Amino acid sequence: MPNPTDTPLHEDSFNKTILSKLEQILVQNEQIIEENKGLKNLNHKLIKMNSALQKHIEKSENNINNLHEKIDQLLNTGKQITKKVDPIQKEIQSYAEKVKASQSLGPASQSEMITAMNKNFEAISNMNTSLKEVKVNIESKIVKENESLEKKRKECNVCIFNLPESKLTNEEENYKQDILKIKSTFNGKIIIEKEDIKNIYRKGINKNKPRPRPLIIKFTSIEKRNEVLDLEDLVHEDNNLLTKIYIHPDKTTKEIEQHRELVKVLNERRAKGEENIGIRNGNIVSLVPFRPDPQSLWG
Repeated sequence: MPNPTDTPLHEDSFNKTILSKLEQILVQNEQIIEENKGLKNLNHKLIKMNSALQKHIEKSENNINNLHEKIDQLLNTGKQITKKVDPIQKEIQSYAEKVKASQSLGPASQSEMITAMNKNFEAISNMNTSLKEVKVNIESKIVKENESLEKKRKECNVCIFNLPESKLTNEEENYKQDILKIKSTFNGKIIIEKEDIKNIYRKGINKNKPRPRPLIIKFTSIEKRNEVLDLEDLVHEDNNLLTKIYIHPDKTTKEIEQHRELVKVLNERRAKGEENIGIRNGNIVSLVPFRPDPQSLWG
């Protein structure tokens, strides 16, 4: 009598079971493959984040080192001032003791005491003048350091003037409009990738003025910033309305004050009748007017 397990019907059922298990295993393998892809993507992102974090840590360490250097400089300056002040305090204490002692002396001794005190007061006056010079030097050094730091912060920036500004109540929508406007202005003039841009924002908070606020673009490199500064004849078009756009470096507070003074002097000179003058590279210079010669060009 044949064994029931050897029948074709049982073999078919067994094969179907095997196939079903294989299909399940295949599905699980596909899920594992997808999970591995996700893990690879996550690992790639983590590597990028770790690299960015490492750069940020290095930058922070540099900033901390610079801060420590400045603190050391200020401490050294404080020590220098203390060295100059300590003798003055000792002299003042000495004068007080001498004044008390002079009260018990005769007229001749008092005259000698006054002469000596006058000499000491002169020495103190000279020392006071020296201290004032030290103070002025420290203040000047601080101003120069602040100016240098501000220039460093702005070295990759450009300042865009006259770009129309939306007056919507939604700040996020206004920001999107600014991005679209500057992209359309640069279109066909220069290639700027999203990786080239670090930040974009408007300067100031008052949007009720008739003139649009300046727009700052902070690039990731000085080279890209210089490319943008070299652009000429930039125009923004909106509903067939053309607006001339001006691009300048992002000036420091001191440079802005100097520029305002130059503009004031320039306007005064123009009011007196001077023509063909303008501001170039921080100076008032003569401009050569363009005088066309159509006859020679006509041939």
